[in-house]
Amino acid sequence: MTTPRFNPSNSVEFDLARGQIALRGESGRLLVPADALLALCQAAEPEARKDFARRLGTEIGRRVAERLGAADQASPEAVVEHLGGDWALMGLGSLALESWGKALLLHVVDSPLGDAGDDVLGAPSKALCSAASVAMRRWCG
Repeated sequence: MTTPRFNPSNSVEFDLARGQIALRGESGRLLVPADALLALCQAAEPEARKDFARRLGTEIGRRVAERLGAADQASPEAVVEHLGGDWALMGLGSLALESWGKALLLHVVDSPLGDAGDDVLGAPSKALCSAASVAMRRWCG
């Protein structure tokens, strides 16, 4: 079975006449300064931050699942490529997944949130690891 490569072409749609941005016809998105988003997240209660971050991870996982279908049928490389592509489309930086035996390690590079954003990025990272682990189980044994 051939897994489609991640293709970001036409993923972001700008409707300047209406002042809206969307990801391939989905609900609206915002372009906000990273430091403003980080300040808002840091001021929020811990449970609200976790909920916000989980929603990001769930959104990425859902989009990848729609493209790839069953994660256990896709190669780990394809799953990581698609997860990383959607992570990047959200502007969160570059995502890499490493396997150390049966352990998975997500590595984020060039996040506009910097080190202070680790708390914000932790929960979506957990959701991504969960999505990737299905494919990785086959790969890691």
